[in-house]
Amino acid sequence: MSINMNYRPFTYWPESENREQRLTKILGKARRDITRKILNSGGIKELNAVGAEFSQGELDENDRKAWGSLHPNLMGGEYLPPYADDEVEIIRISLKSTTADQICVRACRQNGNIQYRVVDEYDTDYVLPFNHSEYPLTMSELINLLEHTDNSFNEVEGGLIRNHWFSNVEYMDPEEAVDFVSVESAYYPEIARYYSIAADKWLSEQSVEEEYED
Repeated sequence: MSINMNYRPFTYWPESENREQRLTKILGKARRDITRKILNSGGIKELNAVGAEFSQGELDENDRKAWGSLHPNLMGGEYLPPYADDEVEIIRISLKSTTADQICVRACRQNGNIQYRVVDEYDTDYVLPFNHSEYPLTMSELINLLEHTDNSFNEVEGGLIRNHWFSNVEYMDPEEAVDFVSVESAYYPEIARYYSIAADKWLSEQSVEEEYED
């Protein structure tokens, strides 16, 4: 089934959020994933039994340290900057680094437009191909943003996702390079499939290059 590149969410601020949209309020990747699993298995009752503070948006410094002391990869997302007023996460990019580093594309309403910014846990200065739109982005426009956002630390091109394929393939197998980065969205349900298809194509190209070099 083909991907609808013209798909555009009606809004990033629905009157009634679905579960995935509510989960984006939780900054920590591990806490978000665990909360999702609890809700899917036992619902709100089971989540309340665990403790509502577990699924809060942000942890205070003491709780962050206690949580991270269990394992470094539990820290992923916990040091992302707080949301600005009326700001939402439209894309989450997760890296399989030691501390499970996270990168987010966020949107907020401002002066009649939708403003975009990319944030991570290191205060990286990202340069976007555009930083505002009148309406929520189409799939095509979103991919353009993901493919052409850059920062001064990138040694290779490729935007926010392919960049990790290109840079990591020097140190690991192509399959591992692809597995190093994943993407999800509460507003673009086909974005993960889009990059899965793109990754398969890229892996095929890598195989051809290896055969040619041999």
